[in-house]
Amino acid sequence: MDIFLAILPAIFWGSIVLFNVKLGGGPYSQVLGTTFGALIFSIGIYFVVQPELSPRIFAVGVVSGLFWALGQTNQLKSIKLIGVSKTMPISTGLQLVSTSLFGVLVFQEWATTISIVLGILALIFIIVGIVLTSLEDRSQKTEEKTGDMKKGIVILLISTFGYLVYVVVVRLFDVSGWAA
Repeated sequence: MDIFLAILPAIFWGSIVLFNVKLGGGPYSQVLGTTFGALIFSIGIYFVVQPELSPRIFAVGVVSGLFWALGQTNQLKSIKLIGVSKTMPISTGLQLVSTSLFGVLVFQEWATTISIVLGILALIFIIVGIVLTSLEDRSQKTEEKTGDMKKGIVILLISTFGYLVYVVVVRLFDVSGWAA
């Protein structure tokens, strides 16, 4: 049961983009809808858990949320250019690599030699997966598709920066998951 509960956030969080794409609208309306949905859900959860809320936690939440919006909006823009099947693996991989590297370099999260070796190997495999996902069939390659792919990758790099700061700000100010 614990494993099932542990994977629920990944399943629901990862499916947000699929719901946004299916429901339609532009990136800004999709982010606005997701934000309102999260606000309603958070208000409901607040009455059950009642985490500590202070002006500092509120300010961190606002800053973190702004960077989440930057990440989400640009991820949705990228979907318009290169499609869900390319955007999601590349975006997820870039997020995993950037947050892992930040955690290691700034927060020294990998303390043992084995964790460093396994972590580096995992990051290498993720990077290889990102590259393989972004490759296109040469017979289908056109100048327009190549331009869209390059533009989509640049937009995903901006998205990754937004997602990275969104997570790091909460960690830097030691805000609990419930309060966040």
